[in-house]
Amino acid sequence: MEPEFSEQLISKGYEILTSSDKSSIETFFSNLLPSQESIRSQSYLLLNCCKKHHASLLFLKLYYILRFSTSFEMRSNSITTLRYIKVEELWPSLSKTARENLKKDFLYCLDQEKHMLNLRSLCHIVSDMTCAIYKADDRWQELIDFLGNEKVGEAPLLVITNLPQDCKLFYDQGLISSLEYLHKGLLKALTSSNVDVQVVASSTLRNLVCLYSNNSKQELFFQLLDAISGSIFGFIKNSQEYNAQRIITQLLVLITHDRNTQILSSYLEFSLLNMILIMEYALIKEKITYSIIHFLINVAKTKKLHPVLRGLQDEMVLRLLNISVRLMFYIEDDISWEQKIDEDIEDERKSFYASGVECLTQFTIAFGETKIVLNAFKLFPMFMESQDWEKRHAAIKTLAIIAQECSDEMVMSRNFMEQGINMVLKFIRDPHPRVCYATFKFMQLRIDFVQAIQIFHHIRILPAFVVSLNENHIIKVKEEVIAAMLYFIKNTIPNISIMHIDVDELLINLLTYFQSTNVTTKGSMNALSLINILTQYCIDFVWKHLPHYIAILLEASTHENLEIKQEAVCGIGICAQFGGLQFQPFLTKAIQNLGNLLIKSYQSQAKDSKFHGIILLVIGKILEFHSSCLDSNKLVSILLKHLPLKDNSIEAKRLHEQLCSLAKK
Repeated sequence: MEPEFSEQLISKGYEILTSSDKSSIETFFSNLLPSQESIRSQSYLLLNCCKKHHASLLFLKLYYILRFSTSFEMRSNSITTLRYIKVEELWPSLSKTARENLKKDFLYCLDQEKHMLNLRSLCHIVSDMTCAIYKADDRWQELIDFLGNEKVGEAPLLVITNLPQDCKLFYDQGLISSLEYLHKGLLKALTSSNVDVQVVASSTLRNLVCLYSNNSKQELFFQLLDAISGSIFGFIKNSQEYNAQRIITQLLVLITHDRNTQILSSYLEFSLLNMILIMEYALIKEKITYSIIHFLINVAKTKKLHPVLRGLQDEMVLRLLNISVRLMFYIEDDISWEQKIDEDIEDERKSFYASGVECLTQFTIAFGETKIVLNAFKLFPMFMESQDWEKRHAAIKTLAIIAQECSDEMVMSRNFMEQGINMVLKFIRDPHPRVCYATFKFMQLRIDFVQAIQIFHHIRILPAFVVSLNENHIIKVKEEVIAAMLYFIKNTIPNISIMHIDVDELLINLLTYFQSTNVTTKGSMNALSLINILTQYCIDFVWKHLPHYIAILLEASTHENLEIKQEAVCGIGICAQFGGLQFQPFLTKAIQNLGNLLIKSYQSQAKDSKFHGIILLVIGKILEFHSSCLDSNKLVSILLKHLPLKDNSIEAKRLHEQLCSLAKK
């Protein structure tokens, strides 16, 4: 509901608006500016009162100041106030004569204003007036003439740029009739020596695409795009990176604008080709590279452009992919890399490398599986055999990115599968640790392509993993080998997979890993888990290496990490079952550790209910295989004390079977 204004306030407003005394309006303006809250609130209340009860007077007063005042500050205040009260709402309240006069006079103000700040704000007002005029089925021929004037400047362009999107009548009835003159003006603006004019002209083009939608006008539009590209090349050649960035930004907005994507689809290939040429330019600057990559990424993200991208010639696709991959060459061979938690660290997120990864990812989605896979595999050979480790690293990273989006296409092609497996086999034994690391990271991806390699090529892959574990002395790489091997074993049938490797040698290497320095929590957990799985298929290993194995398990069972403790307890159970007499010297320590864990897990059983059940199972297993060396009654009473197991049906069933077996004995 609109506020009601007092008669006194209405009269005060009328008095200010009709007064010839400049001081009254100056005071009014100054009170609108930041001052005491109470004064400012009263001033805005008065302004809104004038807008409601003296709309025409208010409009004309503000216009008069704008037209005749020599003070920059007064004109600026007038423009600010006009924008606040929304000219498009006041326009219908003016008389027809006033409206016709104001159409001419506002353009005069636009032409005469010398201060750029005021000029740009005034252009907003003229744009709002334009929309109000055409919505009322009126015309503004003077504006059409003004915009079509061959005297090029920012003002005409800013008016068009600021026009609301719903001002369709203006484009259809007004500008279309003056397109020839307007086109000449735009072409001059895009090639102007004034950079600001070029930027505004590029921005203006976004609102004028609809005028060139007719087939007969497309050649004219092509001229404008060519001028934009020429500006970008010119700025780069003259080392004006910032100006080139500004134009590239406007071109991106133009191409990806929702309203323009269908019309501009036929020009996309031309724009992409220009970006490729700029990227291939020998003296390309860092900031320009980021701008172009940002351009390419956002084009690829625009779903409405995907049909066009998928229709590009393979040569163009290959060049775009090549740009993305080459950006990934810029990865630093940091001497502190081994100590970093992950390869994709924070300070690399804004690097060329990260930009290349994102660009390739978006192109992979945009181009579609068939086109991207076919062209990507054409790139791999030139990088696989390179002497530069950065290029080999980029190759395996590219394979990983594409495989995540295009697994189906790659799995269905025997040729792509074979090339993929050959890359993996080559790079897991690469002389550079970063390449090895990236390869083992790839082999842990939860995608069909990796799982197909595991199933159909386990005879070739698993032995290569074992060799790599033995040869790699960098702990960070070794941990990824273990993680990849664990994922492999869990996704295949272990007793079949391990037929092709020396399990005993592998397990010894895994135990040796725990003697390394800088062992991580994740690495320890994966190594314990892998040992626990493998020892079930290599019983001889348990009693041959039990002292070393159980020492690691007992220490790990006191670790603060729950998952490590869980794997350690499971390992103690395996040693108890298969260790025979060699396990007995460690019984006391094992039961002591398990007892401590049992107390702690009982206290937090809601959180660790599964772990609680596993501890009880292992105690039961010790009773089952070593009861002659223990106080069985005491341990059985401990087990019974912790029954029944809740939310743990599998462990409860196994424990029940153990207790039944002990009862029979």
